[in-house]
Amino acid sequence: MSPSGFDKLWSKCPASATLSSKAPYVASEATVSGSACHWMAEKVLKQELIDLDPTEHFVGQKYKDGDIEVTIDEKLVKKALAYSNYVFKKQEEMEAEMLIEEKLYVHEVNDHLFGTADIILIGKDKISLIDLKSGKWPVEVIDNGQLKIYTLGAVARWGGDYQYENVIFQNGKAKETTLDLHELVDWGLGYLTDCVDAALEKNPKEVVGQQCLLCKGKAYCKSYNNFTENGGKILWKPTR
Repeated sequence: MSPSGFDKLWSKCPASATLSSKAPYVASEATVSGSACHWMAEKVLKQELIDLDPTEHFVGQKYKDGDIEVTIDEKLVKKALAYSNYVFKKQEEMEAEMLIEEKLYVHEVNDHLFGTADIILIGKDKISLIDLKSGKWPVEVIDNGQLKIYTLGAVARWGGDYQYENVIFQNGKAKETTLDLHELVDWGLGYLTDCVDAALEKNPKEVVGQQCLLCKGKAYCKSYNNFTENGGKILWKPTR
């Protein structure tokens, strides 16, 4: 159960998690560019380029995933550096320990629910979970299911004495919000648990909707195939 698919996929269509697992991984130019941005930022944040100019180092390099290869340009490097600089500044302000690509588990909801947070900053009284988004569609931080799932895993690991903050960094800007832990736990043990249980049923429900456009497993979905065979069409309307 991937937290990254919660908002757009398996919270809307319980069957999408199982169906997507049947589909082979296929990279796209957008996903490969996003992976390249994360890769560059990680190297900067791990301070692996201390004696190098990151722009000169990265521009022109090839980044490949599957059959797709992108050439890193200055615009993509700027995205990675803007994010890295934000994280470094926030770490200094919080006097925080930084964890990079840290796996978090939400066993209290289900053992199958876990994911990897881009950045976790652990300060004296606050923990900040930061997610880099490189896509063109704006992603909101308020009520962001992916980050809320990560936060539940962080609370399970570090306890409830901290203030927990969620951050989406996209297009050079940070969106920040502080979570109410009582509301978060209620959401996790209520709505989230219901969604996970529905997705893990023996025959999970197939729901046709905008999520189908993003679902890798739609070719295996009887409901979607019946819908399209009967002339049905789904128009994309970005919401988050």
